[in-house]
Amino acid sequence: MNTYFKTEDICFKQGSSHTLLEDKSILDLPLDAAYVDGDHSYEGALGDLTRCANLGIPHILIDDVTGIPAVKTAVETFLAMASCQYVISGEAPKEDVRGTIALEKVK
Repeated sequence: MNTYFKTEDICFKQGSSHTLLEDKSILDLPLDAAYVDGDHSYEGALGDLTRCANLGIPHILIDDVTGIPAVKTAVETFLAMASCQYVISGEAPKEDVRGTIALEKVK
């Protein structure tokens, strides 16, 4: 990615959202996007989305929204919350049976 965009500013971090999104060394970095592919439970997906929102991450990609009902319900719950500042900004083609969607923080 850094070579493609001719920058050294892109940094990928991979790990459990339960620890990664609370890691002080990560939190000091500007976070532009998060890719959520968690434990596929309702609680896990809603927790991941909430942690991303609390950090103000402007773009959240979520995997398995179509393929796993608990994830879909967690996304619907998250978007219906009064404090939610996100909208669906993109969806994978219907051929993608897992159903990845993109959320964008409303400015």
